[in-house]
Amino acid sequence: MRIRSQKLYTAVLFFIILFWGGLESAEAQFFWNTDFEYGVNKSQPRKWAIEGEGEEYTGYLVNEISKTGNKSLFMSLTNSETYTILNIPGELVAGKAVSVSGYIKAQDADSLQVQLMIFNPAEGNVLASADQQLVKNSWQPTSLRTSVKESNGPNDILFALVAKGSGSFWFDAVQVKISEKVFGDDAPDFSEPTRDEIAQLNKQAIPFEMPPPGK
Repeated sequence: MRIRSQKLYTAVLFFIILFWGGLESAEAQFFWNTDFEYGVNKSQPRKWAIEGEGEEYTGYLVNEISKTGNKSLFMSLTNSETYTILNIPGELVAGKAVSVSGYIKAQDADSLQVQLMIFNPAEGNVLASADQQLVKNSWQPTSLRTSVKESNGPNDILFALVAKGSGSFWFDAVQVKISEKVFGDDAPDFSEPTRDEIAQLNKQAIPFEMPPPGK
């Protein structure tokens, strides 16, 4: 588990630096996009980071299949290992119990192994992990629970969905509880652009051409 912890630490280091330099107003409302409803089709979900290594992997939102709402996260791997990561503020969890649950449905399990994990990047160790049994075309519940030490202080923890091998699956309906209270499902302070708004922006876009070499 220590080797995997080091991999996860490397994968998420840039994520913490990039996204935690300051709090957005939406973050203050505890909007974590746990239902994967925010983000356009075929794009990465807002508030989540997807990192990995290996032959080939991809992760994006889809409209066609979901456990709840209108969207879910679809992951596809070929001889790869991926980490789908959600940052949880340390000041919310220090000295408290934390639980994370969700639903997973396999499209093609093949050699795929999936695991939920709560990780402490400040200490570089795994606080909790749970292997997930994959069932083709059937939503299966998954969950894990841990307690965060009071001495953790303001250090953030990370929830990660870890997938390894080859196969594909959907992930949806995540719920984060801190001391039995649900966090992260508040509404954001922004709205997704409509199709008409996207079309108008595309019409106003100015084409850009690279000059020929030597110019």
